[in-house]
Amino acid sequence: MRRRIDAGEWVVDLREHRAFAAGHVAGSANVELNERLATYLGWLVPWNASVTLLGVTEGEVDQAQRELVRIGIERPVAVATGGPHDWAGLEPLVRYPRATFHDLADALAGPDPPTVLDVRLPSERIGWHIRGSLRVPIPEVLGRIDQIPERPLWILGRGRQVGVAAALLHAHGRDVTAVDDDFANAADAGLPLTNSARR
Repeated sequence: MRRRIDAGEWVVDLREHRAFAAGHVAGSANVELNERLATYLGWLVPWNASVTLLGVTEGEVDQAQRELVRIGIERPVAVATGGPHDWAGLEPLVRYPRATFHDLADALAGPDPPTVLDVRLPSERIGWHIRGSLRVPIPEVLGRIDQIPERPLWILGRGRQVGVAAALLHAHGRDVTAVDDDFANAADAGLPLTNSARR
């Protein structure tokens, strides 16, 4: 697994994003196995890239392979089943924190506020966004990684976008926190919101 990651191959962990955040193989990506799997990988994985799938069961890996065919990936170069300790071998697992919008409000009020990275699609930002947040839609994260500051990043998005973006940036050595919370709680947390439609 380490050789594959170091060679620039895509090693995709199919587990639920909260489980991934709690412990995973360093350098691996995370796209949950669901109806959006092919969409996310189609956005992010370069054409002709080698893909390895990590699933808890053979059934999960089989389902993921059927989804990948839809975007022209006929067969992954490798698959593995089990759990992160099986895949990591003797290497320690890595993790990143998850937080709420209230946690984000506290962090922004602190002496060294983080960068807030909003990875929602443009159509999903209509209505509100956090004032001062950096906007990089999820399909553009890797292509614009040089534009994302190399400092603590608190990532917010819609649904599973947060986990996908946090995993990608963490794999690239960034200090990330996934804001895994309902958007309705942002206003209750007292965050500075502004209407995207008025910008």
